[in-house]
Amino acid sequence: MGIVTREAVILNPAFSVRRERYEVIEGKTTEISVKQACLLLKSMDAADALSKRDRAILAILAFTSSGAGAVLDG
Repeated sequence: MGIVTREAVILNPAFSVRRERYEVIEGKTTEISVKQACLLLKSMDAADALSKRDRAILAILAFTSSGAGAVLDG
């Protein structure tokens, strides 16, 4: 909670500060097709635990549109 919401000060002192306007219209990351994702996953060796983990992470990223942070935090 801030000092303005707690009513310690009446007016936010940063209210009049102008900041740069930031707007994202389209992402810069290109997506791969389902066919490409399947080919990528099939091309990976799944002999050991690390390879299986890597395939699982790539599958989550490819098929759920999750960000890398969501996979790492989970």
